[in-house]
Amino acid sequence: MVKLSAGSAQWSGVMIDPSGRILTTSLSLGTAPLVSFRTFDGATGQAWVVGRDDNLDLAILEVLSPGQQFSFAEVAAEDVPERSENLVLMHFRPTSTTVAQSPSSVVGSRQDPTTGISYVQVGGFSLGTETGGAVFDALGRLRGLRMDSDRMIEIGIGRIGEAWAMDSFTLASAMIPRLQSGFTLINAASGGCSDAANFPPVPAIYKGDITVGGSLATVGSRLYVRVIKTATSEELWFSQSLTTVGRYFMTVSVCDKTFGPATPGSPTRSIVEFWLNSSSAGATSVYNPGDVYTNNLFFP
Repeated sequence: MVKLSAGSAQWSGVMIDPSGRILTTSLSLGTAPLVSFRTFDGATGQAWVVGRDDNLDLAILEVLSPGQQFSFAEVAAEDVPERSENLVLMHFRPTSTTVAQSPSSVVGSRQDPTTGISYVQVGGFSLGTETGGAVFDALGRLRGLRMDSDRMIEIGIGRIGEAWAMDSFTLASAMIPRLQSGFTLINAASGGCSDAANFPPVPAIYKGDITVGGSLATVGSRLYVRVIKTATSEELWFSQSLTTVGRYFMTVSVCDKTFGPATPGSPTRSIVEFWLNSSSAGATSVYNPGDVYTNNLFFP
């Protein structure tokens, strides 16, 4: 099991191969492609989002430390958990660094009529707010990934007080290969502009040439911008798929005015980084609403 954190959000995931691929839910990510992790046995580091699908609340992450070997769970791909099968739900509570274990069993199943994906209902434990927990069988194999309870209610499957998991057969046969191919669908709003009454300010604009490994970046490559408040290290992420070969044009508008200067002409309060394919560009910039910055970006 792996404890994940991005900004103030904390949730669980599960390591599914020894090189450091992590399966988890995606909605806690916000717009962040980079998270911090801690394994059940104390290993720590950062992981990059390889693929995510916010419509299904799933993500695959990859640890940014080549050569490390991790304890992992085999994904049971041959069948769906059966009713009354004895299982164990494991997850991290937000305030704890130890794994909580709850005896469980399959008590029902339903299919999402929109996607055709089947989910199993698991019971026998105290339901909390934790997401991304993993359901294991007696052999220690992954049999399902616990989904966000509110989302299960929204799609008409779950009810208050129930816990549901996407089963391992569905994960192994369709979802994991799709996410590992790099499929990315982000529904979260950038910059925390969720208050309809809090209109974003005039954006800062970042533009320039962009190369990867000495070649022009291709159309469809996803560029991320991280805005970091220097006083507190708070961060916000923005992303954009390139529409022109070797060129980017990114607008960044932060609703939280504490990220920008207090008054016109005052020093900036935030540093801007550029990320692509889990690598940070050497160049950085600053965030001042209304200003235009030209930065040519070079990625390995």
